[in-house]
Amino acid sequence: MWTERAHQIDQYILNGGETVINSREMLLFMGQPQVLPVYKLPITFLSFNIDNGRFAAEKRLKEQELGFELDNCNPAHETYFIDLLIPDNPKSQRLLEDLERHSQLRPGVITHDGFLVDANRRLACMKRLNSKHPNSRYQYLLVHRLPANVPAKEIYKLEVQFQIKADLKEEYNPINDLLKIREGLEYMSEQELCETLDWTLKKIKDYQNRLDLVDGFLEYIGQQENYTLLLNLNEHFVEIQKEISAMKTLGLTAFKIQEAVDVMYRMLEVNLDKDFDKTITQRDHIRYIREAFVNDKIHQVLTQNMFNNESATSQDIFNDVSAAAELSRMQRNNVRPVEQLKKAITLLTQVQDDDSDAFTKQDFKDAFEELNELMTDIRQQMGA
Repeated sequence: MWTERAHQIDQYILNGGETVINSREMLLFMGQPQVLPVYKLPITFLSFNIDNGRFAAEKRLKEQELGFELDNCNPAHETYFIDLLIPDNPKSQRLLEDLERHSQLRPGVITHDGFLVDANRRLACMKRLNSKHPNSRYQYLLVHRLPANVPAKEIYKLEVQFQIKADLKEEYNPINDLLKIREGLEYMSEQELCETLDWTLKKIKDYQNRLDLVDGFLEYIGQQENYTLLLNLNEHFVEIQKEISAMKTLGLTAFKIQEAVDVMYRMLEVNLDKDFDKTITQRDHIRYIREAFVNDKIHQVLTQNMFNNESATSQDIFNDVSAAAELSRMQRNNVRPVEQLKKAITLLTQVQDDDSDAFTKQDFKDAFEELNELMTDIRQQMGA
């Protein structure tokens, strides 16, 4: 089938006419800048290619919603790819309007048999605009066409030129960035990938370590490779990496650090509870976890329900995490005991003013008894 597609493109180009534009542009290919011709090809000759690209996780999510795998060679599935690549949002609308106003200014890149290496979004826009204006200028796409039998590693290098390098990236999800780095390491060494991306070795290793944490979490919740669950959690994993680094600096053992990772995984699990409306955040919660692993009292507050109460709800976990984070903040900011006591008085005053029937419930009575025991301990320390 792909040989037929390649032959079809060959014949179209050989027929001449507008297929070869009077333009030849520079492209970094096979390790060196090369000047390649630009072709104006019908969009019917071209196919989306996002299985291993920067929309891979979104594609898996859409497939889960639909209940079947999307096939980029099936015309009936084309609308799903278009919706994935240019969703209904202001950014997509600006791209559509720009193409309508100025047409396509930068060529994409295709494999010899017509699969997009770069310009998936532009192809999606052209297909949508061509539906709106049939038989118009939108039925063509400007592309560089690669030779036949280009090694997968070289195609990967071309992809990251357009998708990951800092001066070119913008609209893609960071979780897909992690997957793209893993894909690159299947083709080349860490050092070669550094040179391809113009990244440091440390940055490559940071991405690898973060993806290891991502994979560990998905295994923890029994959802191996279901990266679509985590499309909004990349910054949480960045913060987890920072906490792990801080714990290593503090001299915590590998066993203690693994316990901390398990605790943070349990915290993240709260964010996947569709019936719970609060969120464990990297800013207010995760970044204050390290203190719990050097302070037994904070550790006890953090984990009292997490691993000891099988019936613990997301609300229970959230309350414990919030309380432990608050204690950590006060310790980190050197809040004086008298200031902590005044804050506790303020909170207890709010409880006293509550008109609800909470006072009659057993969980309130249990919490109050715990408070009473704490007050007894404080009185003893005061010598009262």
